[in-house]
Amino acid sequence: MSIILSAEQKDELKSLHKQECYRRHADRIKAILFLDLGLTYDDIARYLLLDDQTIRNYEKRYSLNLYIFCLDFGGNLKMTWIESVVLIQIIYY
Repeated sequence: MSIILSAEQKDELKSLHKQECYRRHADRIKAILFLDLGLTYDDIARYLLLDDQTIRNYEKRYSLNLYIFCLDFGGNLKMTWIESVVLIQIIYY
């Protein structure tokens, strides 16, 4: 599977990448940008020193929703009440 991004989506991801201070999150963004370039899972995994299944997981998470893609489920997530409601609606509806 390959991802095709619009120019606006690429700009948004590049902007997020510049702001990202955690390497793990930045790798997620780079993986999606590499998929848009047509690179294979194996190539991206080799470039980012990750497993190819990890790249597939990043792609799946991104295809579900950009907001969910950017969340770090393993860390401390601080959201407002409204953000929590929106996230629940995205997941369950």
